[in-house]
Amino acid sequence: MLGFFTLAMRCLEIPDECGLSNSMLRKLNRSEGNVAQAFLLGQLSRSESIKGFGMTLMDEALTRIREANAIIGCRVVRLDCADELIGYYQEYGFHFVKKNPDKDLNQMIMLL
Repeated sequence: MLGFFTLAMRCLEIPDECGLSNSMLRKLNRSEGNVAQAFLLGQLSRSESIKGFGMTLMDEALTRIREANAIIGCRVVRLDCADELIGYYQEYGFHFVKKNPDKDLNQMIMLL
């Protein structure tokens, strides 16, 4: 197996003081309690043997998310990542929101 990803829908609490711009916060369509519905991109994993396959896998995941967006309309994509991957995901347009409560992973979002 060269790689895989999983997609799901999850609620995400995005507090006002998370560091995102006011413009972006308005676009999230948060409900009471600052909760937004989001696609969760999880379990993104790839083989180390093929250089550049992570980008291919990420592009495929985002294509599937955009297809789902056209059907159900959710415009937020969320992922959780380790500190060393923040820059990688920022290159795709993700923004840091906050550390998870256990402080092991970072919550990041992207608007479609």
